[in-house]
Amino acid sequence: LEKLVALTSLELNFRSCWQLADVSALGAGLEKLVALTSLKLDFRFCKQLRAGLQNEFSSKDSFLAAVGA
Repeated sequence: LEKLVALTSLELNFRSCWQLADVSALGAGLEKLVALTSLKLDFRFCKQLRAGLQNEFSSKDSFLAAVGA
């Protein structure tokens, strides 16, 4: 994601991804997407993630806050 700094829209669906355990690298990449105006991340039912991350996110700020970035 770091090389896509001009990206304005991003949608990633990881719903029910049982093996996803760490999204910290995604948080680090999203911090660099300064032009991003539309975001949809879905981590619902990703049982390996902690409860606060098993959610849908529509803003970069809310996701980064949940990740702790």
